[in-house]
Amino acid sequence: MKTRPEKCILLQTFLILFIKSATIMIIIGLRLDWDMINVYYVVIDTLTTPFIIQISYLFCNKSNLETIRNILKCRRFRRIGVVYQENAIESTRNV
Repeated sequence: MKTRPEKCILLQTFLILFIKSATIMIIIGLRLDWDMINVYYVVIDTLTTPFIIQISYLFCNKSNLETIRNILKCRRFRRIGVVYQENAIESTRNV
């Protein structure tokens, strides 16, 4: 059975593999010259690496994961409440 640190490392590895592969495919799809490819890759790498580290940390820590779930539940209910308030229909009766 895998421990939590091993799962965290595995999650981080898969996130890195997925995001870097997607980045490479997008950059190749843009059909830029090699100098621009290098610039784009460095910029995207600089932006995505801290994101990957933060996401893997948040999802590997149980208390953080529960906090994220609670926040998402609260936002979901607030959003549903707003929708119901906006779509309220007033009944009119002609007596």
